[in-house]
Amino acid sequence: MGRILHLCTGDQFLHFLDAPLREQAREGLEVHLATRPGHRSRILRESGLVTVHELPFTRRMAPAEDAIALGRTLHLLRQLAPDLVHAHNPKAGLIGMVAAWLARVPARVYTVHGLPHVTSSGARRSILLTSEKTTCHLAQRVIPVSASVEAELVQHGFVRMGSMRRTGHGSADGVDAAHFRPDPGAGRALRRRLGIAEGAPVLLFVGRLHREKGLTDLAAAFQLISAALPTAELLIVGERDPTDPAPARALEKRPHVHLLGELLDTRAAYAAASLLVLPSYREGLPTVVLEAAATEVPTVAYDTLGIRDAIVDGRTGTLVPARDVVALAKACLSSLEKADERQRMGKAARAFVLEEFDPTRVRRAVLDVYAELGLEWGSQDGARG
Repeated sequence: MGRILHLCTGDQFLHFLDAPLREQAREGLEVHLATRPGHRSRILRESGLVTVHELPFTRRMAPAEDAIALGRTLHLLRQLAPDLVHAHNPKAGLIGMVAAWLARVPARVYTVHGLPHVTSSGARRSILLTSEKTTCHLAQRVIPVSASVEAELVQHGFVRMGSMRRTGHGSADGVDAAHFRPDPGAGRALRRRLGIAEGAPVLLFVGRLHREKGLTDLAAAFQLISAALPTAELLIVGERDPTDPAPARALEKRPHVHLLGELLDTRAAYAAASLLVLPSYREGLPTVVLEAAATEVPTVAYDTLGIRDAIVDGRTGTLVPARDVVALAKACLSSLEKADERQRMGKAARAFVLEEFDPTRVRRAVLDVYAELGLEWGSQDGARG
């Protein structure tokens, strides 16, 4: 049985990793996960399929804490002696790849879920560029989650020749379109609970409440939208970021704005929405756009890294220039005022997800990368058939 260790920075990321890790365990791999603890990691541990280890990863630059995390990661690797290390996120990626190289782990994989240097400048940008290049060069295989992330890696010369592997259109794990599907009843129930009229136009944002997600832009755009369409409502789903509290404060106590916090199950929020809005300044590949699409909810978003790979402009949603609040508001109003066109886009969006983002295909492609590196596991022959 092959032993694999996944590393990710924080518990929130298990929204994307939980299902594929369970699937790898069912395939016959001995699966371990190292992450900062939280409720999702506790649920995964209780499944009995994945062994969870707590490591003190942080998202921010913190040299002293990162050194401790590196030491503890190296100690864990020497205890476990995994056959393969698969790292996710920039911070866990760097620490994981350095530790795996030092511990002489036979196979090293890094999935690039996002590139923070894109929205950084000065010394911070230089540090992030150097860190990303180091991580990619230490990895034997690099998996970008979208075409635009792949292009950015190539542009900067981050990746060694022959080490890049992208699955079709990309994605961290695809989207389960049987799980995320249209559910008008759930949408009506949530609207009633929030006191929203059944026919009211509802905008939805799903994501971390951080400046880079464009929350300040969203607040300004919604003010313009409300002036033109007073019945419009805005749902905000996501955890508050203690390192950047301003965006959440800008939306608190605003009329027609509902801050729902982090939801383990977001399906009712999608079902209640007329339109998803994502004014993020960068993404890897935004799973929330694909989840909304699977529920036949189109998206209005900034045309930025990663987002442009999740939307077929004019067919499954609308892209507007980055940081253009007026264009964002106008695109939302146009979509809200054209119900037939919005419904057409929603159906096209679900078809796009069904065609391009099947989780089974994404998970199989990751296992193919493992096999390339010589990893073997219990049900490999039968599963790969």
